[in-house]
Amino acid sequence: MCERSGSLNIKARTGEPAYSVFGKWCIVFAMRNKQNQVTGLYFRSTINDKDQKHFYLKERSGLYPGYPKAETKRLILTEAIIDTASLLLIPEITANYELLSCYGTNGLTEEHKTAIKELKQLNEIILFYDGDKAGKEAIKAHSETLHQLIPGIKLSYIETPENEDINSLWQGHESELFTHLIGTRIELSFSTEISVEKKTTQPEPASFLDTTNPEQIIYESEILKVTIWGGIEKENLSRLKVSLHIKSKSDKYRSFRDDVNLYSHGSMQKLVQNIAETLELSTGTVIRTLTDLTEKLEEYRLNERAQHVKALQPKLYEMSEAEKTEATAFLKDKDLIKNTLQAIEKGGLVGEQQNGLLLFLLYLSRFFDEPLHAIIFGKSGSGKTYLQTKVSECLPEESVRTITSLTENTLYYSAKDFWKHKVLLIEDLEGVYNAFLPLREFMSKQSITKLTTDKDAKGNNV
Repeated sequence: MCERSGSLNIKARTGEPAYSVFGKWCIVFAMRNKQNQVTGLYFRSTINDKDQKHFYLKERSGLYPGYPKAETKRLILTEAIIDTASLLLIPEITANYELLSCYGTNGLTEEHKTAIKELKQLNEIILFYDGDKAGKEAIKAHSETLHQLIPGIKLSYIETPENEDINSLWQGHESELFTHLIGTRIELSFSTEISVEKKTTQPEPASFLDTTNPEQIIYESEILKVTIWGGIEKENLSRLKVSLHIKSKSDKYRSFRDDVNLYSHGSMQKLVQNIAETLELSTGTVIRTLTDLTEKLEEYRLNERAQHVKALQPKLYEMSEAEKTEATAFLKDKDLIKNTLQAIEKGGLVGEQQNGLLLFLLYLSRFFDEPLHAIIFGKSGSGKTYLQTKVSECLPEESVRTITSLTENTLYYSAKDFWKHKVLLIEDLEGVYNAFLPLREFMSKQSITKLTTDKDAKGNNV
């Protein structure tokens, strides 16, 4: 029996009586028929990977790991038995896909075809072959064969990293790599010649983002319409949480709703799978749509933030060439002080010209290493605030900080250069009483420091 099956050789090469064990130092895998009976054995060498590493018994039959279940909807075809054995160790894959091994790049047998054709609920076949030239050529050949075998079946392939196979990836990576590769599989189209030698750049589907209503952002592609209700979060750039309502353009009764963080890999994987199943689309199509949507939302959010920051900043006045010429002549005039006083009067300051001129010159010292400071004394209602305001109107808007009250922490935690070359106008000293000490130091030394406590990684105060 052993001799008949090929598992034991009785005669030596010389013809003399002898015996040798077939498949010595190999791992053995059982191949099964439709009744789940062992009908063949495959031997994988553990010591010789260069010359010979694959061994089959004579007249082999059966499939590995067995015939797919009758209710199979998604089937992964691999190039070798050892690859399928590796995927069988990943629960995330076995829970969602059936597995079937071919016997090498030319090993899609008639038994494979018969078993696949009998799967009445099958809607997708995924080819997961080696990342080399032979594997890519096998994908092309086998996909054409399967397309003819089951016309209309959805066919896709997984882009295995160059010169890697499933088993080598399994040895060097976590299971998340496989779920990612399967989740980003590429759907095959038979409207044109299939090429997996090199990915060709396909034109991106026409799409646009309508942000006319920030609370109802609409994204449309050729096949989907996505409405984002409630807008998007603009403050926290580390996440992109959205409430999605996705409709199929080809079937108005098919839609999908969910809340999701588009920056969460785990959430995105589930979202892609759920959308693909609900709307009956390929995962590749869904991934491309969500990727395009995410990129457009990121661009929109950055533009909105830039506009917001720009709105908060005072507008920088740019002088025309005529104004620059006039200003230069004004500054070079020998009556500069007299002319400045007259200019301040034209601003609407009446009766306080000398004080106004002095205050204006003090304001100009903001560009010095040690700027000057002033306190305006006067009776209540005598026009102290009016004097201060009118003279400050002669300065560029971005150079003035006017406050009613000031806290101590405002000075300590201001942004870099917030006070640089700026005029700080305080309407009443009572409004800065709590901050008077650091303010005084700031005025005399142009810098202040503060020591605070914080907790380190171990919870200790430092």
